[in-house]
Amino acid sequence: MDALIRTATLDDAAAIARIFNEEVEAGHATYETVAHTELQRREWLKSLLARKFPVLIAEGVVGEVRTIRGFAALTPFHPASGYRGTVTAQIYLTENSRGRGVGSALIERLYSAASEAGFHTVIAGVNSKNFACQSLLKKFGFEPVGHFRQIGFKNGQWWDDICFQLMLPATSFSQTANTRN
Repeated sequence: MDALIRTATLDDAAAIARIFNEEVEAGHATYETVAHTELQRREWLKSLLARKFPVLIAEGVVGEVRTIRGFAALTPFHPASGYRGTVTAQIYLTENSRGRGVGSALIERLYSAASEAGFHTVIAGVNSKNFACQSLLKKFGFEPVGHFRQIGFKNGQWWDDICFQLMLPATSFSQTANTRN
């Protein structure tokens, strides 16, 4: 499937909430157990965009209607200032968009956005049973660097996460200039 990748706007908050909540309700890409409202996702989006963190939307065509198929974002890894060159990657797709190249298109643009923004490293936590996402990350150079056992509790059971890391090419990261966090 061809996907148009673009920067998110506040008008995308409802679609982002819908896609995120699909995972809250039925998946394990997030260990969140409470659905997010459109307002919560709007505030999340507003905060990231104001601090120049990339948030991307994948649009595709279903029939003759253009629809949002997924989203990706870079978020702060940790609030301590020494971590400001490190970000966490989030990628969420609608169920019918998986295995169709949408995730690859999003992560490719997210990788470029992270480099352009001057970040040093990207971290991604993935459920240990989510082999498709693990393969996708490896395809783009992420390496597994840790295994967190029973880190999230959801749907009556404990889940493990694999931590992946991508070191970005030499960037213009500056300890004093990068103040996004």
